[in-house]
Amino acid sequence: MVLHSLFNADVLGWNVFRAAYVDERNRVRELAASSDGGNLYNMAPVRASKRFTRAILADVHEGRNSQGEASRLVGARKSATLEQLAEHVGVA
Repeated sequence: MVLHSLFNADVLGWNVFRAAYVDERNRVRELAASSDGGNLYNMAPVRASKRFTRAILADVHEGRNSQGEASRLVGARKSATLEQLAEHVGVA
């Protein structure tokens, strides 16, 4: 996104943008290939934003959202995982 913003602002030319994009894409693919999947409790708040994750989990805690929908939105498969994530971000 940063590269695209720099390109749109005419800070980077097409060739520089494209080369940097390809380099970054390859770097991310290598990281993903060497990863064991990461830690949901650390990644969920970053992936969707900590504020969004807290809001979704607070809604579940207060009965305004279902656990199933919250699980889908934050990437948790089990209700126990959702509860632990809520504790991790300070909702429960």
